[in-house]
Amino acid sequence: MHPLTLLVLLLAAPLLGAQETPPQPAAPAEELAFPARRPASRVLFFSLDGELKAEPMQKALIALSTKEVECRLVAAPQTTSARNGKNFVGVEIPVGVSEKDLLAALRKGCSAAAPLSITCFQGDMMDQGGMRGAGAGIPGLTQRDFVVGMDGDLRWYENTLGSRQFFYVGRKLDAKSITERYKKLMSGFGGSADVGKLVEDELSWSLTAPIDPAAAKRAEKALAKLPGVFAATLDAQTGRLMMRFAMDGVESSAPLKLPANLERLAKEFQVPVEQSRRAARVQFDTWPIFEVLDKEQLSLAEATPKK
Repeated sequence: MHPLTLLVLLLAAPLLGAQETPPQPAAPAEELAFPARRPASRVLFFSLDGELKAEPMQKALIALSTKEVECRLVAAPQTTSARNGKNFVGVEIPVGVSEKDLLAALRKGCSAAAPLSITCFQGDMMDQGGMRGAGAGIPGLTQRDFVVGMDGDLRWYENTLGSRQFFYVGRKLDAKSITERYKKLMSGFGGSADVGKLVEDELSWSLTAPIDPAAAKRAEKALAKLPGVFAATLDAQTGRLMMRFAMDGVESSAPLKLPANLERLAKEFQVPVEQSRRAARVQFDTWPIFEVLDKEQLSLAEATPKK
């Protein structure tokens, strides 16, 4: 073979090979929204009164940390003109920390701390709060100011990328009353009166079976009473636990989750990315489920090893 011909073939070899589509690795399985594993941390939300003292509060929170999880504020305290003198905070804590101990730590840096419940809706992604409806065109006021002002128990409101999250004290508010108040408020200002659809979800876990029928019934009854849960069944024979729940009146969250497509959505709907990160989605907290299971000495079934 002529040397020049050989050189051409050698140079062309990578290009010819590139035309063949190499085998692609299998896409990783999508992680379950509520995997059957014990969480290490959870997030609780509070309304803090009075002047805040950062140093003593931070010191008291750090004292509640473990080797695995740092007890910390998930964002700087925020306030709204509708609730002057009250600051909204979220705190990520190790699962073993009690609300009583957490309240005591927070009160090291404020005059009073009140735990908040949460109700979440998925609404119109084009209505980004302050862009349309209440608050639009009124200097110094935002949609949050108007929404929080619609009921004396409301302390905070987030509306980012269609996720509407209401944080409130007490137990008088729920999805129905919030929907009615929101509709009345927004209709009066010419905004979208539809708060959206209440966020609902479900989980299905396998427990070690068989289970004592009496223990299964006790666990089933306790699980059905957890905030937000409206159906819970535990089959004593198979160990199958199935639960359905709504983000209505829940008292805690799993570690806050950002939408996977946050960057694209923020750009598409002209919402600052940093603002979107601060308004991460509240997620159903599975730790109370484990508290019930532990009480009845029930455990998750061992996962089948992959071959």
